[in-house]
Amino acid sequence: LPADEHTPVAYCLYGLHFTVAVVLEKRFGSVPKKFGIDRIGLTKMFSIGGLFDVLANGELPSGFKYKEAVLAFMGGVWLFETYLEFRQRKYLKKETIPVELKDVISETSFKAGRAYSLDKWIFSQLTSMFSLAEDILILKYDVMPLMWKWTIAPVSMMFAPERVLLTEIARSVLFTVGFMVAQMIIKLPFSIYSTFHLEQKHGFNKTTPRTFVTDLLKSIMLMMVFTPIIEGLVIPIINYGGKFLAIYLWGFMLTLAIVMMTIYLWGFM
Repeated sequence: LPADEHTPVAYCLYGLHFTVAVVLEKRFGSVPKKFGIDRIGLTKMFSIGGLFDVLANGELPSGFKYKEAVLAFMGGVWLFETYLEFRQRKYLKKETIPVELKDVISETSFKAGRAYSLDKWIFSQLTSMFSLAEDILILKYDVMPLMWKWTIAPVSMMFAPERVLLTEIARSVLFTVGFMVAQMIIKLPFSIYSTFHLEQKHGFNKTTPRTFVTDLLKSIMLMMVFTPIIEGLVIPIINYGGKFLAIYLWGFMLTLAIVMMTIYLWGFM
């Protein structure tokens, strides 16, 4: 996964573990003991709370130490991508126009593009290292399970404990919005530098400070509007989807993609 992918890699690892267990349960009627999951536990652990409880323990029910494996995987991917970036940098540093492009691009445009690409390369390496360090800290110190636990207090003031579904939806929405806003704030200095220094330096910036702030606020507002709608529909599907869960989720995500593309196209008409 890319280093700036903020969806926790642990989700992928545990999701794969869970998927294999579900397939075995559906195909053979049982799950091998090494998976540490029984028939009743399948649905229970396929919930946000159950997943975060597992992540906070540092290992899967089977006893597999997932943190060490995920950290090694993240580091390996980052090293491989960095190796590819340095290979690309050798070509970016070349000061002569490739023979194939001599009749296509002028010397001035080539030098300007080369300077911009080199600056972008340096900036991308810095952001990549920062994102890797951030992901490692989030995983190592169980930031996401802690944030999930912190949603208990505010949600308990809105819904009674027996309203399980509404409580789970509210906690999920609060967690998602809180985490994404935190990510926006953390990445804000990088975004400001990229827009008002790097892009400005090479003459590509058309954004004013007012537009920048307005776009940021719009992004937060859209997130706060769509997150409750999406999670308010996905969580009931997960809870009551039964053996057709995958089909229902696929249908929902397909419908959502079509609706969002339609809205996006209408915005340009």
